Amino acid sequence: AMPQQYPCSRKLCVLYRDNPRVRLQPMRDAFDSLQFERRERNVLSGETNREVYEYFDTLADDQSCDVYDCLVVGLSGCYNALDGWGINVSGLDVDFDRLLEPFSKSPVWRCKPKVFIVQYDNEGLLTKSRICCDANRLPNGSQAAAASGLPVFADTALVLGHGGPQFTVTLCDLVTKFGNQLEFHQLMTLVNQRVLQLPRPDDMAPWSVGVVSHLTKKLYLGQV
Repeated sequence: AMPQQYPCSRKLCVLYRDNPRVRLQPMRDAFDSLQFERRERNVLSGETNREVYEYFDTLADDQSCDVYDCLVVGLSGCYNALDGWGINVSGLDVDFDRLLEPFSKSPVWRCKPKVFIVQYDNEGLLTKSRICCDANRLPNGSQAAAASGLPVFADTALVLGHGGPQFTVTLCDLVTKFGNQLEFHQLMTLVNQRVLQLPRPDDMAPWSVGVVSHLTKKLYLGQV
């Protein structure tokens, strides 16, 4: 049987920026074109890890978000790239698990698709993150999951881009062009194809896009 499809009639895009050099317009244009409603947080002087977590904890528990069927979060703070999107908010290592798990626990967002888009430049962030390892796929991976009967990060996808501003521009261009036609995983495959073809300095590793998906249904970002 074919997987079911998430309803996505009302959608929210949250853009988080802690560096004034980061350009938000490509993300704004891409998700506005798919009829996402948008919230932004611009912290131009930087924040500590605790403040970052507190902001997203509040978002996870925000009862006004109960009207939304889908969430996309763009995290920026790549302090050494003009157009970059970075998980190193304020140059600090933000823990993926700590950031995302409140959304899986939250009755507001549980069982709804949640997509987090980040650019990373620290491989260590991936090796120490449970969302990126096989152990997380075991059911009842935490007390919260045991209570709901769902894996810790069910219905969550993490898009990890390694490619500087080229990653952001490519992703936004393809989301705008094909977000109404392609299922999420097909769309991310196309993004990866295009990013891998981008020119790069000879001494750098190839650009890449990694998608860690715990989605349980088909997701069409452009569905209205």
